[in-house]
Amino acid sequence: MKMIYQRVLLSILFLTPLHAYSQAADSPKSKTEYKKLFKQAYGAYKQSLDQGDAGITYQYAKESYQFGCKAYGEHNINCANLGLNYLSHMKSNDTDSPKVGEIVMPVLKKKYGAKSIDVIDFMILSASKYPSNNKEQAIDIISTALEYLNDAEVEPVLKANIELSAGKALLKFNSNKAVILKNSYNDLSAKLHPDDGRLLEHRFWAAKYWMTTPKKSLAIELFEKNIQLYESIENYTHPYELVSRAHLVALYEHKKQSDEATRHCIAIGEIRPWDDNQEQIPLFRIAPTYPINAARNHKEGWVQLSFNIDENGMVREPKVLKSSSKIFRKSSLNALKQWRYAPKFENGKAVEATGLTVQLDYKMGKSYTNPHN
Repeated sequence: MKMIYQRVLLSILFLTPLHAYSQAADSPKSKTEYKKLFKQAYGAYKQSLDQGDAGITYQYAKESYQFGCKAYGEHNINCANLGLNYLSHMKSNDTDSPKVGEIVMPVLKKKYGAKSIDVIDFMILSASKYPSNNKEQAIDIISTALEYLNDAEVEPVLKANIELSAGKALLKFNSNKAVILKNSYNDLSAKLHPDDGRLLEHRFWAAKYWMTTPKKSLAIELFEKNIQLYESIENYTHPYELVSRAHLVALYEHKKQSDEATRHCIAIGEIRPWDDNQEQIPLFRIAPTYPINAARNHKEGWVQLSFNIDENGMVREPKVLKSSSKIFRKSSLNALKQWRYAPKFENGKAVEATGLTVQLDYKMGKSYTNPHN
């Protein structure tokens, strides 16, 4: 009970000032008053970093930026640095990112030079946060930043890291210019030993790029290379290992190489503890086919199924529990049989997990799952 009380109290301490700050921002203040508000907001921001609440930290970073720019002026480097900090806490698709970019960019260009590394970094960071309806503008900004980078004298690893940041943003925007991920990895791998740890992230994102192309076998090759390196480090799980293995499960299943997929299903199950109270997310799933007669009649519905997961992560004994109509049952069973999961481990050994359930919903235009484990 004491821990719950402390958490509620923290919420009151941190959330109440945000309301007060937003009211203060709406009314004109002197620079002295804005400096006071800035110090309060920035002090709260630093404290929020220790609390681990990303939402509150974001709000205080925003307030610090807003009050700081009013206190010091939008043309001041302090405003620019606060804008950089605010951007670093933004999630993708933030509508504030273009506005922050317009204010901060001229300050950084004046301070460091129009084509400096600081400006290039900022262009990529700000564009990476752009909302999807500003996609073309974001791609143009990143492309310009990469042109500046090519003209600059930059150490190869630093250049590759900047290209990596740009490539990740371009991949998010589904731009064919994300090919920079592949090109940058190839350039860097020619300069470093294949086992150099600095290549791990670059290789991972190059593989992610290849996943978007018909040459998915190249993605498999790169993911598997990283897996070899992850496995060579005892008692350590790399942050990208689980994701890499999950991608490999899907890639191998699409190639009908279930035995290879099984190897990674088992590895994921061994790494990630099984929780009977937690929803089990499939590593690979096939969407059920919408029955033709149901589609013709614009009929929607659902099917609830039970199933087991064997020691290889395969779905076994799928059964229909209930359904809105028999017309959806066959399609649901056929789809579920092809799903792959990470198996349950007990005492270091993969075992069968029983009694799992899932609901497949059929809506005109899409069909989706609603797990009920």
